[in-house]
Amino acid sequence: SEVSVVVTGGNTEVEVYNAKTTNEYKMGKNVFTLGGHYMYGTPSDEISSRNWDVNTRYERLFNETFGTFLGVIYEGDEFAGIDNRLNADLGGTYHYLKTEKMQGRVEAGARYRREESLLGNTLSEMQGRIYAMIGKKKTDNVEIKFWAEYLPNFTNSTDWQLNFAPSFQYNFMTNLAL
Repeated sequence: SEVSVVVTGGNTEVEVYNAKTTNEYKMGKNVFTLGGHYMYGTPSDEISSRNWDVNTRYERLFNETFGTFLGVIYEGDEFAGIDNRLNADLGGTYHYLKTEKMQGRVEAGARYRREESLLGNTLSEMQGRIYAMIGKKKTDNVEIKFWAEYLPNFTNSTDWQLNFAPSFQYNFMTNLAL
């Protein structure tokens, strides 16, 4: 779980609040994940960002390398014009790297997306989903990771999405990290 607050003053006043949690439970070859986030941002007393999501996922591992997953994400983003969006994912996982210091996996599957805009329009589409992640624990305190996700749209081929994020984490102690 994480919480961040950014408050700046001077020529530009900005406030950004962010809270996020991800909880994972393993029971044998079953992995259950539950999470969510909320972000709120204001430059100079006007709201510029407000988005949120709640997500859950079930993964069944067949062995150390292969598995399957079912996931649901319910989200909203006022400034993207989205009142609410439901994403339902189904696919397979391939863990190509699983050591104490390094992890890597690839996922491929399908996504059903149902979206209601703030204008009252409803959209239902089928997408593909390809996700890849690699992470390395450099020391006991330092971890780096990169992930990328490509969502081709089978209903409207010009409406595709690419998400990615590099990250660096420094663990100060067991429950505190940067």
